[in-house]
Amino acid sequence: MMTSEVKDLPGCAVIGAGGHAAVVVDAMIEQLRYKPIIIAERNDAPLIQVIESAFTGLDCDLPELVSNGQVAHFIIAFGALSSWSKRQEVFSRLSKLDGISPALVVHPSSTLSKFSEIENGCFVGANAVVNVGSEVGKNCVLNTSAIVEHHCVLGENVHVAPGAVLCGGVSIGTNTFVGSNAVIREGIKIGEGCVIGAGSVVVRDIPNNTTIVGSSQIVARENKH
Repeated sequence: MMTSEVKDLPGCAVIGAGGHAAVVVDAMIEQLRYKPIIIAERNDAPLIQVIESAFTGLDCDLPELVSNGQVAHFIIAFGALSSWSKRQEVFSRLSKLDGISPALVVHPSSTLSKFSEIENGCFVGANAVVNVGSEVGKNCVLNTSAIVEHHCVLGENVHVAPGAVLCGGVSIGTNTFVGSNAVIREGIKIGEGCVIGAGSVVVRDIPNNTTIVGSSQIVARENKH
């Protein structure tokens, strides 16, 4: 439930109404920096029933919510791999609107080095770690217990799924998805638009638009965008 201190905070539009959005809202309530306002595509979205205390609206309501001061920030909170490129499209569109800016939602149990840099629009989940010298671009997701070790560089709209580990000095391009419990060896460079399958162990550089599965680094396909 949202406390009175949460209700008095600046409104943040949570764009999405699925399971990932529920995780984002939960972190936002714990963070005590924004009041979550769920923006769904339809009025029967499941999250509306799950978190009844959070104000909800539809996509078409957002301009009015911004103009009347109820919403000052936004975060993209749909996370399915099938819609990953759409996240960046929506982020870019909302970033151009007057009166609204991207939020930075960080669960208080995460550990962020004061010598790291995380841009607005990102979500950092419970028990995630971002170590010294790392840079995380806009609209990224560092999910539950993800580890970004020292001096990593992540482009925009990168998803590091639960339990994934980026060892020191890893570089990841825009619109890349790193699956749960994947491990990327130190110094590896992964291109844009890649998918690293759950549990994969990456020991060599990966070119743009490539899907990798398994510890033997089988190239499943080249991604088409």
